[in-house]
Amino acid sequence: MSDACIITTGSEIVEGIITDQNSKWLASKLISLGWRIHKIISVGDDHNSIREALECSMKNCDLIIITGGLGPTKDDITRSATAKFFKRKLIFDEKLYEKIEKKVKEFAGTVVKTVRNEAMIIEGAEAIGNDVGSAPGQLLKVDDGKIVLLLPGPPNEMMSVFSKVESRLLRRDRRFTRILKFYGIKESVLEDELRDIIYSHPEVKVAFQADYVKGITLRLTSSESEKEVVNSLVKKIYDKVGVHIYAEESKSLEEVVVELLKEAGRTLAVAESCTGGVLAGTIVNVPGSSKVFKGGIIAYDNSAKMKLLCVRKSTLERYGAVSEECVKEMLEGVMRIFDVDYAIAISGIAGPSGGNEDKPVGTVYIGVMCKGIKEIKRFHFKRERNTVRYKSAYTALDTLRRLIRRGEQ
Repeated sequence: MSDACIITTGSEIVEGIITDQNSKWLASKLISLGWRIHKIISVGDDHNSIREALECSMKNCDLIIITGGLGPTKDDITRSATAKFFKRKLIFDEKLYEKIEKKVKEFAGTVVKTVRNEAMIIEGAEAIGNDVGSAPGQLLKVDDGKIVLLLPGPPNEMMSVFSKVESRLLRRDRRFTRILKFYGIKESVLEDELRDIIYSHPEVKVAFQADYVKGITLRLTSSESEKEVVNSLVKKIYDKVGVHIYAEESKSLEEVVVELLKEAGRTLAVAESCTGGVLAGTIVNVPGSSKVFKGGIIAYDNSAKMKLLCVRKSTLERYGAVSEECVKEMLEGVMRIFDVDYAIAISGIAGPSGGNEDKPVGTVYIGVMCKGIKEIKRFHFKRERNTVRYKSAYTALDTLRRLIRRGEQ
């Protein structure tokens, strides 16, 4: 197995202004293609930093991927820095520029002179088309067959360009991996439950990745020749804790829920208080969600709960907005309004203030409903405000996922 290095460029990444999304996605792709990730490096937009990163990568890796710095502006120096490091010229490609110019005119209407920079190709490199943006990628083969791949920085453009060369990066000695995704169980509990299964074969590499909001990912990796061992372990895992598995590979929880609703021919609506639209927004991020998601009501204030969802004033006065009783009436209200098969309602105290001894900050009631059956649970999420909001939304989705599976079966 050969090593790969990923270099992300951009002062905005180094300074913490934006989060590096590219390296995580690329690392996952490269591992599936049979590469071992030696190092991920983030550098600013300056020649020395890029040169140092290339020096380090060339010593240890057969594949170097650099993202960012391929645009038209003065700080887009990845092309020139890479060309200088390998002692190659930058050559203007007239035909490539004509394609870039046409695309920029379609998007922006006008073409500034600096767009010509995007058509500067490193001597000996192959330009890789960019279907999403204007800046092409570049693939350069250097000493002893090592590959240097330059990709645009915007994630959607980076993915588009990478997809065009992905098949050429596939290694014969690639590893076999099964990825399982869990929700509603703690990492320590999950490992303890699976200990006798997952550690029974030393040749299988086991890796846990926990995300407080989005759940746990478990990777089981072996050589291609040992894939049946991995498959047998996965079957045992399903038998033991399958109720907590919501997906395999890269599917998100929201994608799974939308898929389940489509398969069952069911519809959904939501009523949100403390999450303030996070749940609805998460659902509609999924393409095709309009086939199953009918709408939502953000009843943040008590008056909105009463006017829009018909929550009774007496319920709010006696039990409060953050209560099982209030969520029950929110469920009934939103289901009646949208006439759907499934409903979700959330009410809680996201913080940083508003809690008390009975209901501390982080207390959230989440309810799901189908055909008159209501399932309402109380949770306590000990995190900061926005984490509580997103954790509530994903917990609601997982609660719905389990109800759908039980109901449709």
